Amino acid sequence: MKNILSIDDLANDEISAVLDNAARIKSEGVRGTELAGRIAALLFFEPSTRTRLSFASAAQRLGMGVIGFDDPATSSAAKGESLTDTIQVVQTYADLIVLRHPRAGAAHEAAGVAAVPLVNGGDGGREHPTQTLYDLFTVRERFGRLDGLRVGFYGDLRFGRAANSLALALSRFGAELTWIAPADLQPAEEVVAAVRGRGAATATAERPAEVLSGLDVLYVSRPQRERWPAAMAPELPPVTRELLGRAPEQLLVLHPLPRTDELAVDVDADPRAGYFQQVANGVPVRMAVLRQLLAG
Repeated sequence: MKNILSIDDLANDEISAVLDNAARIKSEGVRGTELAGRIAALLFFEPSTRTRLSFASAAQRLGMGVIGFDDPATSSAAKGESLTDTIQVVQTYADLIVLRHPRAGAAHEAAGVAAVPLVNGGDGGREHPTQTLYDLFTVRERFGRLDGLRVGFYGDLRFGRAANSLALALSRFGAELTWIAPADLQPAEEVVAAVRGRGAATATAERPAEVLSGLDVLYVSRPQRERWPAAMAPELPPVTRELLGRAPEQLLVLHPLPRTDELAVDVDADPRAGYFQQVANGVPVRMAVLRQLLAG
């Protein structure tokens, strides 16, 4: 693997290999120097907490150095430098680049000129493959499998890249997917077509209460208001602990975070809440990704 731009860059056996490696890293508490002397450049043209810090943590736990920026106003982009020029410059300083960008397709554009491995850390509302990998890891950790699960996606499914990426991945493992959102926030037709094209069973609903009793996983996605057209104002009633009273005991509630008002704080105390463990799993999974790309 030279780049990870989309979850579709990884075959199912490659996904399983990354998850297996991450499981070993997590169970053994791996820290080391196997990638000492290598440098990761984290180029974040859009705000991030979890992705940026967990990649930095993963790199440093493997002995790597970390450079980059988390505000394009502090980079030459503020002077008008193109993305491709930035990549061609930074690749001379680093052995791997992680790119977060607000424009869909930016990661593929950057990879077209990159001479070092490039990881898509999220581009617009399109994809976020390493988020998907640790989402898959968290699901497999809870259920011991990925195949045949019933997964409901609730929230902003049109502009939420994490939900899109995970739906595409789960469709390859025979999951049954339910999209739960008002019409304005249902996923884009291209996502629906891609999922159905892989043979996944799909359904739609407007409210979680309609389908909770039949789910194994509820994946909540925040309103991506920064990407909404000005006239959009759909309602997303929050997932609350009271609502979960209608859900199975084995339900796993996930959220890529940050949350706003779509997931109530009182859910944190429910044993079905898995989102903080999900976030923690980002470090071993991203360590596994760095190993795969740089150590083979």
